[in-house]
Amino acid sequence: MRGWLKLGIFLLVFFVFIDYRISFASVNIFTFSSPSSVSITIYNSKNLSLVQENYWITFKKGSNVLRFSWSKTKIDPSSIRLDILGHSEKIKVEEIVFSPALESLTWKVKAFEPSRELVRVSYFTKDLFWDISYNFCLDQEKNI
Repeated sequence: MRGWLKLGIFLLVFFVFIDYRISFASVNIFTFSSPSSVSITIYNSKNLSLVQENYWITFKKGSNVLRFSWSKTKIDPSSIRLDILGHSEKIKVEEIVFSPALESLTWKVKAFEPSRELVRVSYFTKDLFWDISYNFCLDQEKNI
């Protein structure tokens, strides 16, 4: 009886592992790295900045994973948002997973058909400031 139990446990673990590998292999994973454009709005008086990063992503039909990480930054993880700017009806966010230890956020996305879409990741961060000063050059007649 013990032999059958060991064999049963082995087969269960083996098939779960194989099923995991097959399903993982069919997932398209995209890690955000270099945005196509960035917009930053700085609110000096609040020590708060809104950052909007746009990315072109090629989605394959089926499961896609989008991974965003922010190690050693002052991003507020509760403010991170993903928006599909193009054909949002082709894409559905199925699950969002936040990992505080890895400082990352993962979106599990389903694409109903293959497509290349513009997506925006936006978030709030701290400690970005700006300052401006003007220098005027006047001639002897005090003209600019």
